Amino acid sequence: QDRPRVEQLCSVLANRSGPLAKCHWYESPVSYTQVCVSDLCQYGTGNRMLCTMLEAYVQLCALRCALPARVASQPGMQLRAPSLSPPPAPTMASPLG
Repeated sequence: QDRPRVEQLCSVLANRSGPLAKCHWYESPVSYTQVCVSDLCQYGTGNRMLCTMLEAYVQLCALRCALPARVASQPGMQLRAPSLSPPPAPTMASPLG
């Protein structure tokens, strides 16, 4: 696999201004990012490995109270592979309710 592309895909985990930034206070994304890059380089991007890694980190954040469980399970919080367009941040104009 193209390592720079894989690193870019996995970088959403460690993006300090991304949708998972609040989680970084509770759980470092470094090991998740390293495993993500390693797995995608070895097995490719045409499977659910990337989505699974992102989902695991979101679930951990919910458990650590960085994200309320109901927010982590919202469709807007799901980061989809392969495009990985981060969901829009919730605003007062668009409550999660």
